[in-house]
Formats: sequence, C-alpha cells, structure tokens
Amino acid sequence: MSPILTWWQQRTDSEQRTLKIASPIILSAVFYLLVFAPLYGSYASEKKRLEQLKSTYLWLAENSGDLAAPYICQSVDTTSAPKEALERLSRAEGIAQSSWTQTHEGWSVAIKSAQGRSVLRWLEASACVGASITHVDIQRVNNHSPLVNANVGMLLL
Repeated sequence: MSPILTWWQQRTDSEQRTLKIASPIILSAVFYLLVFAPLYGSYASEKKRLEQLKSTYLWLAENSGDLAAPYICQSVDTTSAPKEALERLSRAEGIAQSSWTQTHEGWSVAIKSAQGRSVLRWLEASACVGASITHVDIQRVNNHSPLVNANVGMLLL
C-alpha cells in the first residue's frame, strides 16, 4: 500500500471529514495566492503601461509631423565625432539635462524634462552622424506638458 493511503486510513472519521472539507478550500487559496494574484497583478500593471504608451504614441504622432530628415541632417556637424556632434546638437535643441553612460552595449542617454519636439529632432539627427538607436523609451512628464523624459540606447559607429 502507498504511504499516503496508509496515513489516510489511520485518520479518524472526523479527521477524514475535516480534511475532505478543508482540502479544496486550502488548495483554492494556494492556487489564488501562487497563480492567480501574481498573474492578475502583472496584467493590471501591463494594462496601465499600455495606456501610458498609447498616450505617448498619440502625442508623438501629433507632434512629429513637421520633422524632415534631410533638413535635420543639413544642420548637423558630421565632421566631428558622433558623441560630440550629438551633445552639441542637444545643447542647440535646448536639451539641458542629458547624461551619457557607456554600457557594454554602447551608450545610454538619459534626457530629463526636455521639449518633446527637440528630443524627436535629436533622435532623427542621430542617424545623420552614424548612430544606431537600439532602444527608446519616451514618457511625457505629465499629460498637459510638452516636456518628456527619454532613455535612449545607441551604438555610435
């Protein structure tokens, strides 16, 4: 006989009845705590992030209509090193609070409270100096402001 069956047969009738009633309740609670609650929490946070991304996307679509790469590339100094050219352009665009960090994948640039159009022009200009953007995360400071925070990953060729 299996050890579980032996253990079960050693229980009194009242213990067996209690276990039969309590087991589904305990198993349901364990399932809820270990499976359902974490999945639902993850779903809710992803849903909130999706709404933020939709809002940012709509704002970007609305505010990026006048960007033209040929015009932007004409205003970029392509004779200097890409990092210096992009730093100079960020100052020219009024992007005052940017920090550059070298990573194992290239460069990470954090831009804080800058005009959204300036950031978009700066991103366009990065292609003119041979930079390859690996990721961009743009978030509006708030829904009523043209200011954005951005984190940009890039490879400087």
